[in-house]
This record gives sequence, C-alpha cells and structure tokens, in this order.
Amino acid sequence: MNVLLSWISSADFDYRLTASLGPREAFRTENCLCVVRSFLALCFCVWVRLVPLDPALPTWHGHVLLIATVEFYFLYSWLMLVLLHVYRAADSIYCLTAFVIDLFAAAAVTAFAA
Repeated sequence: MNVLLSWISSADFDYRLTASLGPREAFRTENCLCVVRSFLALCFCVWVRLVPLDPALPTWHGHVLLIATVEFYFLYSWLMLVLLHVYRAADSIYCLTAFVIDLFAAAAVTAFAA
C-alpha cells in the first residue's frame, strides 16, 4: 500500500498525465475520432430525415436550419477524415479546429432540436 502511494505521489506522475502524444499516437487517436464523428454525423442525418415534423408546430424554419446544420456536419466529418488520411498528420491546428467545430455542431443540434 505504501509503495502504491509513493508511486502516485511521485514527481513523474504529473508528467505522465500531461505528456503530449507523439505523431503516431495523435494520428491514431484522431483517426478513431474521425470515424466516430462520421458515424455520429450519419446517425444525425438519418434521425433528421426520419423524424417527421409535427405540422401543428410552426417551427419548420428551425427544422430547415437543423437539416442544414446536420448536413454541413456530415460533409465536414468526411472532409476531416479525408484530410487526415491525405496529410497523414494530426497537428495542433487540425485538433483545435475539429474540437471547435464539434462543439459548435453539438450546440447547434441541441438548440435546434429542443
């Protein structure tokens, strides 16, 4: 037990938590995220197309915006996957751009679907 506590409190534990990924690990991680992002975007597209809009609600403008947002996210997810495999690298700008657009898409789908 004492050995475990000394390992947890050792100075290099913080380093392991904040260690940056190498290029190979970053590519593998972003590749996995791109595949999941593409699947999520495909599910969004199917959901938006199959869920009928209630005609009693006057929110067809919101539904059109939701469809446009989901289709943009679908195209973006496939574009990011293609760009990742063309350049074979996931640099910090790529990761930051993907993160920001993923947050925007999630917020937009949440706002339009509510």
